[in-house]
Amino acid sequence: MKDNIVKLPCEIGDKVYEVFNNNIFEYNIDTFIIYRSEIDMCCAPTNPDYTRTRFPITEIGHTVFLSREEAERKLNK
Repeated sequence: MKDNIVKLPCEIGDKVYEVFNNNIFEYNIDTFIIYRSEIDMCCAPTNPDYTRTRFPITEIGHTVFLSREEAERKLNK
């Protein structure tokens, strides 16, 4: 049997940035959930006024970004 290893684009503790409604929201990744066909990042907001959320890793580069600069570029398009 061959080992199945998934290389994730980010790690627990990393920050991610969501572009939503012309704003950028910052989160810290604290857990990954691995499903049969998808992997989600569970995230805690850096702003205590916002709620926890989770994003499929397939959203990276679309609505969720690994750097603030990438999120700002998306926002300014």
